[in-house]
Amino acid sequence: MKILFVSFITILISANIQSQTFDSFFNMGVEEFNNGNLRKADSLFTLSIEKFANKNAYYNRGMVRKVMNNNCGFCEDMMVSYLYFDDNEAITQFGDNCMVEADTLYITQKYLSVDKISKHRYVDVTYKPLCSDISMGLIIDNKRKHTIMGTPPTIGYNPLNMRFQDIHLYAIYYLIDTMRVYTTFVKESDLYFVGQSKKKLKKKVVNLLTDDPSEKEKYIETDIFTFLTINNNRELIDIKVFIADSNGKDLIEFEDQVQKVFEPLKTYFDNYYRYPKAKVFKKTVTVQYSLIL
Repeated sequence: MKILFVSFITILISANIQSQTFDSFFNMGVEEFNNGNLRKADSLFTLSIEKFANKNAYYNRGMVRKVMNNNCGFCEDMMVSYLYFDDNEAITQFGDNCMVEADTLYITQKYLSVDKISKHRYVDVTYKPLCSDISMGLIIDNKRKHTIMGTPPTIGYNPLNMRFQDIHLYAIYYLIDTMRVYTTFVKESDLYFVGQSKKKLKKKVVNLLTDDPSEKEKYIETDIFTFLTINNNRELIDIKVFIADSNGKDLIEFEDQVQKVFEPLKTYFDNYYRYPKAKVFKKTVTVQYSLIL
């Protein structure tokens, strides 16, 4: 279902949009694209993704956006299509059109750097994405696929879209100055709070974020997304906290509040948890963990 310019079976369109399935929205998107209705096609592919994240909708929406000269949207969809669905056509599109100032390393089975023509297993690409000032990096394992769990980021938090994906990706990182901060990597160490410890942590976070009883009640009933950056000495160096907006599609950051309560939050985490070592190529690295409370 990669090529947009194909004919699909006739679709009966329901008057109630809620009754549509992700594949019916996808098929309608293809039909609208073939009819030249690009904005409508974009919206229908988005509805397909919101119903259930799927490779074909991301890829095809990206191609629609490319035709519309929405290069940022195109690049984002190509990256998601690869990272979450191992779509090789998507990563080719991304590499050809979306990488700025790319620097590539070739790494052997024993983690030694070699030139391109030598036998290598890993490809480590540091690049600046189109439409972003943050340098990113991908490490691809040519030999085998790895299982990584995640949620495609462009549609907000939807439990139905959380999945294990088997892809050739070995690690993802971004750069702060020259320091690599890994957000995804193979054999990720556990950093989970469950049961009573999770409830206790959530209550602590909420109490630090607000003194308003009505807000506290709202936050306790809502998923709170916490991102902890742990350096290679197993020290907590940054905390970010988000909550879903009223539509459940975007995340709102508590940036100012977290800055004010960073030290008590850090003290709490330090007292109640020993941070695991995160390793890439057998070297301890700085990593960003995500916790849903």
